[in-house]
Amino acid sequence: MFRAVPYAAACINTNLVKAGDLKGYMDFLDPRWKGKIASQDFSSGSARNQMYVIYVRDDLGPTYLKKLFGEQEVTFSRNVVQLGDWLAQGKFAIVLGGVDCPDLALKGLPVKQVFLEGLTAVGAGNDPASMLANAPHSNASKVFLNWLLSRDGQMAFQKLTKENSLRIDIPKEGIVDPELMLDPRKQYLFTGLEEYKKKINEFEPWLESLVKKNER
Repeated sequence: MFRAVPYAAACINTNLVKAGDLKGYMDFLDPRWKGKIASQDFSSGSARNQMYVIYVRDDLGPTYLKKLFGEQEVTFSRNVVQLGDWLAQGKFAIVLGGVDCPDLALKGLPVKQVFLEGLTAVGAGNDPASMLANAPHSNASKVFLNWLLSRDGQMAFQKLTKENSLRIDIPKEGIVDPELMLDPRKQYLFTGLEEYKKKINEFEPWLESLVKKNER
């Protein structure tokens, strides 16, 4: 895993959610957002990982998640493109999970990522590299992976994607999207690490049990 991207707390429709409306996670529980929140399905994707980080936070934890998914009539979808369409059209004001908010914003749609205070999930996204155990040209794979993880390889990765490499010995200012850079003042939990994957998989059934899904 060579990418480290902080998960946004949510993607919002800027016509429906104004500056200052969401100052913290507790604001998601405001009655005005009841029925106005959609989420990526918990069976896959970043929503489950985000909720795990909320679950382990002392200031939020299980009590908060029970209120969010038990009282706010959250609508679920496994299709992140559909979630993005719903948000951009104003069908929902807030979307949780793996919606490509920056790409939608670049297209001129009224959406924006929201980052909130406290422990935040960090993921490796779709970029982890692996090598087949019985690859016919294993040395060629090693040469490629060694280059990819080198300074030159990671600088090329950042320049192409605007995303943040885990390498800290390469330039980032003016290259990486500022919203995708890790803030040294914040605490992060890297959900892609093996030590958390088992815990997250064990956490999922409890999370699923919180809500009778309004799924579309």
